[in-house]
This record gives sequence, C-alpha cells and structure tokens, in this order.
Amino acid sequence: MRYTLYRCILILLVLIPLTSLAEHDCIDERPYGHQIKLKKHLPKTWLMVGDKSIYDPKLHSTLLSEFAKHYTVGTDGEGFSINHFCGYKNGVYVTIANGDFGPWAEFSSEAPKCWKCKPVTEKSDYFVSGSGLRIGQDKAKATSILGHGIKQDITSISFEEIEKGKDHNISHSQTLRLEFRKNKLLRFSISDYREKYD
Repeated sequence: MRYTLYRCILILLVLIPLTSLAEHDCIDERPYGHQIKLKKHLPKTWLMVGDKSIYDPKLHSTLLSEFAKHYTVGTDGEGFSINHFCGYKNGVYVTIANGDFGPWAEFSSEAPKCWKCKPVTEKSDYFVSGSGLRIGQDKAKATSILGHGIKQDITSISFEEIEKGKDHNISHSQTLRLEFRKNKLLRFSISDYREKYD
C-alpha cells in the first residue's frame, strides 16, 4: 500500500501538460521524510482550501467557471484523468487537482516545474489553507497549529485505512506533507486518495 500511495502522489506531482507528455525529466520525486501516522482521519479543516474541502464536487466546478484560464482538463503522462487549477498570487503558487485517485492541493513558494501557474489578479479565497498553515511559517508555528511536533525539514502526517466494500475493498489514505528550508515552510500539500484494494 505504501508503494501505491507513493505512486499516486508522484502521478499528481508530475501533472504533465498535454503538450509535454513525453518530458520524463520533468518528474519531481519528493520524499515523505519523517512520518507521523495517525489512527484517525486528518482534521477536516486540513483538507480545505478557502471554504471548501478538496473533495467537494463544487470546488472544481467553481474553479473552472471563475478561473478558466488557470484551469486545465486532461490526462497525465500515464493516461490517468487529471484536472487542475494552478495560480500565483502574493508569492504563493497554489495547485488544486482532482483525478482518478482523488483530490490533492499544494501551496508553495516555488513555481511548479512541470506546468505553468498564471498570476491571479482576482480576489480569491483559494489561496488560503484551512489548516492554518502559511508559507514562511517556522516549525514551532507549524507544531502549534497542527498539534504534532514538527522537527524535520520534511514531515508527512498521514492516515491509512481499508474500507470494506460490497464488490471490493478500497485503500484510503490522507496525507499532509510539509517541507521546510532554513526553518521556513517552503511548501505543503494535502491529499485524500482512494483506489481499489485487492
């Protein structure tokens, strides 16, 4: 299941545009770092951007209607469906994606390598994470916000479970990944994935 989760995250991190599907050097592998495993679901607020959850169907329909020039509908390099918004405002790059494995979002001070983020001039709530995390915060602040000790430059807080189904079981995983540089939050991402489990 760990390999499957890594594969899912890698797929979404790549998000190769349709015009660059053959550019395999674009892949950006990111380690989990120090792992904190929870026995319960991540708090719902951690999985929110603005006032909507990343798995709220209305989130992407709203992004597509309000920010059409920042939104891409297509597939990734492996043929999986992936739709995503990518915008830049006030020094923060925000990607909000949804695909075959589930939703994902990232806040970063660095531009993505594999797709273009266009500047956003409109007022938007989607550049704020419901977790309370903000780019540039230090580890002590992140620890206070999340309630978990953040001491390493890269830390992942996750929950995993197997959901029982009528026809087949589902592997469900939620992850909050944080990455610091010189004790400043460089980027963080949230994900909520599901896939068939044999």
